[in-house]
Amino acid sequence: MKTIRKNEYIFLCYFIMSSMFWGITSYVLLQTSYRDSWLSIIISLVLGIIPLILFYLTLNLSPCDNIVSLINKHFGKFGIVINIILMLVVIIMATLLLWNLITFISYQYLFKTPNAAIAILFMSVIAYIVSKDLSVISRCGGIMFFMVIILFLITFFTLLGKINLSEIKPLLENGFKPVLKGSYLYISNNIFPLYLLLIIPKNNIVDNSNLKKPLFIIILMTIIMAFIVIFCCITVFGAKMAALYQFLEYHILKTINIADFFQRIESILSIQLIFSLIMGSVLYLYYLKTSFKQIFKINKKDNLIIILFSIIITILSLKVFRNSISFELFILNIYPFISIILFIIPLIIFIKAKVHPKL
Repeated sequence: MKTIRKNEYIFLCYFIMSSMFWGITSYVLLQTSYRDSWLSIIISLVLGIIPLILFYLTLNLSPCDNIVSLINKHFGKFGIVINIILMLVVIIMATLLLWNLITFISYQYLFKTPNAAIAILFMSVIAYIVSKDLSVISRCGGIMFFMVIILFLITFFTLLGKINLSEIKPLLENGFKPVLKGSYLYISNNIFPLYLLLIIPKNNIVDNSNLKKPLFIIILMTIIMAFIVIFCCITVFGAKMAALYQFLEYHILKTINIADFFQRIESILSIQLIFSLIMGSVLYLYYLKTSFKQIFKINKKDNLIIILFSIIITILSLKVFRNSISFELFILNIYPFISIILFIIPLIIFIKAKVHPKL
């Protein structure tokens, strides 16, 4: 049995929740809620309590089973269909994340390099990490987590003096409906993906008896960090300017200088974005590999499965979205209805488990 430590599992929770925030949720929030985007995140914390509790209850439902075996157990002969649908959802999510990573690297660092070369480079790194043991993936996540937190704190404290609270006024300029829509966008992009960690059974987590407290602490911390990012971007840039940038987090890093000596350090500080995007992609690919093996009862050939999904995701990320406009329209109008599947399936499993507890 492949096991990971409790703190490593907690770090993975951070990455799977934060990976779609950078350049995706942050951008569409400002397009939807404008200067009230920070308020959308606060409301999503309240509305997100139900899916978060459901995640914890599903994790404890059958500690020896992961989400694939739970689906097979509670959906019977339709289990394979449900699992394949879930895999298709994850492929879409992985495609979005890789496209986002390619776009960020292309625009900010390698603007003369073909997108295909960037995709192959990063997908090779992601596939290599997934080809290793789960404990290796979790250790990579642990190292990256501490680096992300350090860089985040440096960024936050250097931006404090630039905050202008007048930029958040007037509140509810466009009414409450855009704020609610923004809240759901945050939940669909950043809370629902947490269910994919159900691919790791609770029994595979060492010292899992006291998991509730650290789990909810890291979830709360992740949401607070998202709030800080949006709040700083609006109060430093102003909502009008912040809404212009897809990667507004990167552009706000350009304003940072430390003691008037260290300037133009955005390339270093933006590592936190890259690490989150990479680890999110790693977890999606790990889910696809594990799910595919269980569904089709394949005991070996891990590398072939990883290569297969890596090729599929790479091709889709290069072909499906021709520009940022088509990407934005998909995220705003289509993806929220796709991602809710991640919530509905565990909800049905939990209800069936309570109605038929002997299953």
